[in-house]
Amino acid sequence: MRLILLTILLILSFSLPGEGRRRAVAASPLADEVTITFVDVTAGSGSEAAIDAGVMRWRKRNATTSRKMFGIRIERSSGEARGTATLRASLESFDPRAKVSINGIELGASPRVIDAQAPIGSVTAYALELEVPRSAAEGTLSSVIRWEVTTN
Repeated sequence: MRLILLTILLILSFSLPGEGRRRAVAASPLADEVTITFVDVTAGSGSEAAIDAGVMRWRKRNATTSRKMFGIRIERSSGEARGTATLRASLESFDPRAKVSINGIELGASPRVIDAQAPIGSVTAYALELEVPRSAAEGTLSSVIRWEVTTN
């Protein structure tokens, strides 16, 4: 019985306001999340998008390339258009017949920095480049690019 009474007194002593001011508790601000929105893509919108590279025709070289422009807008959940972010990309799945690059940076399984100072709140243009060697078998190419963004 004494133990229960002592426990109740301890609980009450911590919950009752003491003399003087209450102690201020520091709380970290909520993280302002950022999202990626794709602009000028073939299909999809928002954070899911597809780009159709079209039909690739051979020239008199050992490989053919296709280049498609698209835009990315990085947005804060608060709606504020301030600051910069680091944009990274990697190949989540890829077709071994083609080399995939963004702005000349070849992608692989590990994330690569595409833009170290991407502005938040405005659209930035990027170039998707596909290079297919003449020795590659014909057929549809399919690769999935994984994008990551962190605020600076």
